Amino acid sequence: MTARLIGLTVLRPEQANRAAEVLEGKFYRDNTGGKQGVPMAPLILGFVLGDLMEQNLRRALLITHGELGILFESDISKGLWLAAVVVALAPLVVGRLRACV
Repeated sequence: MTARLIGLTVLRPEQANRAAEVLEGKFYRDNTGGKQGVPMAPLILGFVLGDLMEQNLRRALLITHGELGILFESDISKGLWLAAVVVALAPLVVGRLRACV
């Protein structure tokens, strides 16, 4: 469904795209038809990159015979984990700070 959505949107933007309409209806519109929710571009990136990330995680765990420590050994991976935690927690912290002010 993701490949069809991207392909039709890029190759024939003037043609009706049922896959895009379904995803927009689920993720980008509220009950009254107004726009809100998840934008389409990050959603599509999540579908595409999520699969690649899962395949590479599976490959890494196969190489290390299931050892999870490989995900935390290098300095680069530690920095990426820290960045992921900061990005995940930043909206919560900012929301609380704005509520206090």
